Amino acid sequence: MCFHYLQLIIEWHPEVQYDWKVNPNKFGRWFKRFLDTATRKELEGTYSGTNLDENWQALFNTMALFRRLALEVGEHLDCSYDHEVDEKLSSY
Repeated sequence: MCFHYLQLIIEWHPEVQYDWKVNPNKFGRWFKRFLDTATRKELEGTYSGTNLDENWQALFNTMALFRRLALEVGEHLDCSYDHEVDEKLSSY
């Protein structure tokens, strides 16, 4: 479930940067074309092995990446980001 929303915001990120004139394709097929190196590295950090600590770290990395991209996309679209909900979810 969390990847579904992360994927959407990752797809929208380059689209808003290029005024909706690019298509990163479905399922991340062209993410390498449109995502900068730092974002690709952050995305890699959302995957984990079977270790419980690695899974928790991957979840926290997913939340951080989503937050960063959502803030940037929201700024382009004049949409506010609900920091209060983010804080409550993160602290939970």
